[in-house]
Amino acid sequence: MAITQFNLTPQPIRALVAAGKQPLASALDVSGYKNLDAYIYVPAFEGTGALSLVVRLIGGWQTDTEDGWAVLNTFTAVTSSGGAPGHIVASYLPPFLRWEIVTCTSGGGIAVAAFTIVGSLSDQ
Repeated sequence: MAITQFNLTPQPIRALVAAGKQPLASALDVSGYKNLDAYIYVPAFEGTGALSLVVRLIGGWQTDTEDGWAVLNTFTAVTSSGGAPGHIVASYLPPFLRWEIVTCTSGGGIAVAAFTIVGSLSDQ
């Protein structure tokens, strides 16, 4: 069984908007792997009131268009920085993997969060 480490965000992503996706051109090729074990870390969170960041992993069969991309799994909402990482697993992966911000909100207005996603891939 081969296990490979991956970093879906080579540098922390600064989420400034309530929704957004990793660009198609930087999708991670996970062809040849069947399972993933992923963690999201939020080293920085800015804003006032109740902060919340929700990110999910999406998979697709090509990187030419947004058509055909589907949700693989969604991280539990992160509500503070520096805590325990969020964790998800997914099986039967399509060939390409990306992140998508579902929400980045604050009870007092604008929220800003920095996040990274790392994990491992296996072929069994």
